[in-house]
Amino acid sequence: MKYKDLSKEELKQIHENLKKDLGNLTSENKNYNLTRGLPSFDMVDFSNDMFEILKKDSDFKTEDGIDCRNYGVLDGIVDAKKLMGELMSVPYQNVIVGGNSSLMLMHFIVTLAYTKGLVYSKAPWSKQKVKILFPCPGYDRHFDMCKSYDFELVAINFKEDGPDIEKIEELIKDDSVKGIFCVPKYSNPTGHIYSDKIIRKLANLSPAAEDFCIFYDNAYAVHDFDTENPRNLLPIWNELEKNKKQNMVIGFSSTSKITIPGSGISALFSGSEQIEHIKKYLALQIISFDKVNQLRHTRFLKDLNGIKNLMKKTTPIAKSKFDLFLNILNKELKDLNIANWSNPKGGYFISFNTLNGLAKRTTEICNKYGINLIAAGSTFPYGNDPQNNNIRIAPTALTIEELEKGAEIFANCVKLVAIEFYLRQLNLE
Repeated sequence: MKYKDLSKEELKQIHENLKKDLGNLTSENKNYNLTRGLPSFDMVDFSNDMFEILKKDSDFKTEDGIDCRNYGVLDGIVDAKKLMGELMSVPYQNVIVGGNSSLMLMHFIVTLAYTKGLVYSKAPWSKQKVKILFPCPGYDRHFDMCKSYDFELVAINFKEDGPDIEKIEELIKDDSVKGIFCVPKYSNPTGHIYSDKIIRKLANLSPAAEDFCIFYDNAYAVHDFDTENPRNLLPIWNELEKNKKQNMVIGFSSTSKITIPGSGISALFSGSEQIEHIKKYLALQIISFDKVNQLRHTRFLKDLNGIKNLMKKTTPIAKSKFDLFLNILNKELKDLNIANWSNPKGGYFISFNTLNGLAKRTTEICNKYGINLIAAGSTFPYGNDPQNNNIRIAPTALTIEELEKGAEIFANCVKLVAIEFYLRQLNLE
């Protein structure tokens, strides 16, 4: 029976049984990390051969004859620009290849906008009122980056096919709205895939702010659970070209969840004018990123087909963990009417919704029993989840054995908090 239909005595008995079950499940005092989208060791192992690609007698030269061991080539070697251009579905001439972190590239762009402005800025963003839009639930690091510069963070709801585009079109009539952060495929944490309609409308926005920027973080471009029949995302570049708005988007990607997270390569793309503007200020900071690592990646992965072939090896491991966690949620919670959750077709996260008002309490109880989650509210700007119901779950870092126990503990914690809620309601009647 659903908890809301039970008597006080029945709820108390279930509550007592759950506490005993949790005591048994957590008797080893282990912690289960569900905080971040980390590839597991066995997923990363498939990229170990990359370290053997370059040896002491290797030719360290790029296809156009650049020696990767020396200085120079600020925007990345042509081999890597072509690889990342394929991954992002953009011309390689419009690509800058960076170090191991796309987040660092994003931060550089936000800092550039704040201190100098972007290519069409009449003044640095530090001299203007700035609002940034965020489809929510969203990625906490995006929020934190913009909050650090005192930009006003504005949450936008998701619809079934992506962010509320009509609301975006309304808000950008305000020239203080300077940008929007998008994760267009397997959005973090909801798993949304932007429809063709949404991408076309984004690529044809007419904002009041001339320096409005779409921060297009396509972190999960090839992270499909069904690697034989991937969910294709409409390339935004083609739409931008049609509308002559290439400079309005700065896109980002990396190999962090493709090869080795701490030693990957990242990239950004934009229109030619924006790229030259970025390079002008990037050159003040660095002579070049790690070209040897760029060469290592291009010789290991070769091209987009090489990337997809590697994903066919790693993705089944990730999918098996999602399947396990979701099966336990279905078994333990589906019929109780106390929660709902996403059923992603790729990416790295499950978006889990408790009953309204219970997310913070649920994460507190989970932490007590060894389930580590990011703080409730983190998927909204300022940590303010208006419904206090969203929890992000990242299941990939744990082993199958750890995950099975961790999922059971998590489900029992959700039940425990829901029963407490209904007992409080009965006491108020």
